[in-house]
Amino acid sequence: MTTTSLKIENSLHNKCKIWFKVDNFADILQTNWTKKKTIESQEFRILSDKWTISIKCLNDDIGLYLNLIQTYESCISVQYDMYIVDNDNQIYGKRSYNRTFEKIEGFGSKVFIKTKQLMDKKDRLLPDNKLTVVVDMTVHKNNNNIVFNSSLKFDHLFGIRELSDCRLVVGKNKSVFFVSKLILSARSDVFLKMFTTDCLEKTTNKVIIKDIDSIVFGKFLRYLYTGKCNDLNKWYPKLLIVADRYLVASLKTICLNQYYMKINGENAIKTLKLLQDFGADEDLMAKTHEFVAKNVASVLGKLITKDYDIRSQSVTQIGYKIENLIKNNDKK
Repeated sequence: MTTTSLKIENSLHNKCKIWFKVDNFADILQTNWTKKKTIESQEFRILSDKWTISIKCLNDDIGLYLNLIQTYESCISVQYDMYIVDNDNQIYGKRSYNRTFEKIEGFGSKVFIKTKQLMDKKDRLLPDNKLTVVVDMTVHKNNNNIVFNSSLKFDHLFGIRELSDCRLVVGKNKSVFFVSKLILSARSDVFLKMFTTDCLEKTTNKVIIKDIDSIVFGKFLRYLYTGKCNDLNKWYPKLLIVADRYLVASLKTICLNQYYMKINGENAIKTLKLLQDFGADEDLMAKTHEFVAKNVASVLGKLITKDYDIRSQSVTQIGYKIENLIKNNDKK
């Protein structure tokens, strides 16, 4: 019989470390399974969301997944590490992930470790025939900055022509969207000014937008009505440009957070500059500075001269040093 245990450690609001232990794991691997064997942890909660960890065994593959099983949000971004803890309490096989969960789903690695690899090291990785897996995760609620009260969402009104008083003709294919001037004005100061001043759009009830793709703009409009972003992982770069143009701060923040969630040593400078250009808030800039400073070796390259002693600098000082270098390079 398989028995499991779950322990939550260092639970600080949106951050925690979850220890998932499975007894008799070597015995499980030695059983001939004709179908995939799934071992799932007990539920655990971070903020208002419920999660599980699952281990999936099939043939010579052992998969490891983090699963979102209940949420009231339209999307949740998570940074997490998954690894095995050995008999000396050391980390083995660590993998890092940045993932936006947009629905009830699981995400991880189909082949986290091979069965043979685990069994060859069973004295180290399966002490007392027990597997210990740790998930160290930080949850970012992208919708925290949305200003829509749930009572002011208009999901059921989106796209209903009979309740619309304006046409938007968008893109090269001239797609037509029937919209409410009241709703658009409530969400965007650009639309508010357009519909309340002596503009052509006010009198004709028609807005022509030639330089934005109609698919992107449709997703933007849906956000204005519902506060939700579908397929955010795919569309956030283009949605950021539209949100910035129409001064929709909540969507802009969501998109900028997506850039931050995908930051790494290779794109850190580019990401930092993008956050500057689009006016990211102080908290997001501070987190980006911290990432750059903590990963200074892979980020800096040739930007900083040899006489700059990073050892004497704080995390924030290094981040601002790089930010100033970017600005100086732009002026040349």
